[in-house]
Amino acid sequence: MRSRIYVIGYDKHLSTRLSNKSPTPCSYPARPLEQEYIQRNVDVDVIVSFVACHETFVALESKMEIVFLLFLTATLNHTLGLVVNPPHSSRIQYNRDILLGFQSHGFPEDLLVDFSPSSGEYVFNCNNDFMRTSANTRSEARRRKRGKKGGVRQRLRKLTRANRLPLPSIVLSNVQSLKNKTDELQACVSFMHEFRDVCVLALTETWLTDADPDSTLIIDGFGAPIRLDRDPRTTGKSRGGGVCLYINPRWCTNVTVRERICLPDIELLSVSVRPFYLPREFPQIFLTVVYIHPSANANAAADVIHSVSQRLQSLSPDAPSFFLGDFNHVNCKKTLNGFKQHVTCPTRGNNTLDLCYGSIKGAYTSVAGPPLGSSDHNVVHLLPTYKSVLRRDRVQTHDVQVWNEEST
Repeated sequence: MRSRIYVIGYDKHLSTRLSNKSPTPCSYPARPLEQEYIQRNVDVDVIVSFVACHETFVALESKMEIVFLLFLTATLNHTLGLVVNPPHSSRIQYNRDILLGFQSHGFPEDLLVDFSPSSGEYVFNCNNDFMRTSANTRSEARRRKRGKKGGVRQRLRKLTRANRLPLPSIVLSNVQSLKNKTDELQACVSFMHEFRDVCVLALTETWLTDADPDSTLIIDGFGAPIRLDRDPRTTGKSRGGGVCLYINPRWCTNVTVRERICLPDIELLSVSVRPFYLPREFPQIFLTVVYIHPSANANAAADVIHSVSQRLQSLSPDAPSFFLGDFNHVNCKKTLNGFKQHVTCPTRGNNTLDLCYGSIKGAYTSVAGPPLGSSDHNVVHLLPTYKSVLRRDRVQTHDVQVWNEEST
């Protein structure tokens, strides 16, 4: 679509062929160059006044975007074939008050762009009423309560920057071979804050063996993983399986491995962490990543999980405990009495196989993401919604009577 521009030109060299009628004050006679524009087949929509004399004025007589001023010279040159050469500079200077005034009241009818011969630059020129109204509007806007972003993700970003999360943010995924997804995982950590700022990466089906050194699995920002590889001698399976944990060192460096279990029915890795910031009601946090094979005995796997949870609870009764991973067909609702399941989104097709059982009610909300590489399991982002007791409870005030000298 062509730009419809109506240019009114003033030029002392063209005074002989221009009439004395001028729509705006000017010391030189001028008239609209309508015939030349009609010959160029230019439609009229925006009125722009241009003066080529000792001082150049550009007046916008219709309300339009400020960006048009920056392209005025190029538009006149290419669309109309007119040449605009300012004396020294083509920069247009404007201040913050002018722009905020445009935002509140639009373009004033008497807005001018003056060329200053002393500075060699264009400067906006407005009347005092427009500037005064703009300043009053800004002061009222400062006093008025402004809206702000809310929600779990916005609150987590603020807490993550301060490293004061009450519970760790977790990325849970069944990667189905970690070796061929290390580069993709590194790219996600480098360019996506959902991976870069997360506290824990919990991965199942790593398919690692003793021939895979930790040096090939290092991810910048997380380091080497804490891993449990499948033992073919105890499980009778030569490939597949395996779990691992990546702990963000910006969140925690005090990590202790509590359990390593590799059986034909279950593979389990449990750690206790004490991060740099921890709510006063928690002495530590237990994280257990689990992988259960689809053909495993569900009762045997559930018994192992139950025994591990009992041992962890005996170590620290007040510490929150989380069991997360790929449970497949095993339901631990009765096994983990008092635990809540926090993953509510589908993780593989329409099924929810990757779960997270926690000893705290309302600890997490789950968000599904695209799978890593060729894996058929979605990535699950577990965002903590738990609020510490200090932030959750209201401040209590008590009146205390103090004895003075007169009462004695």
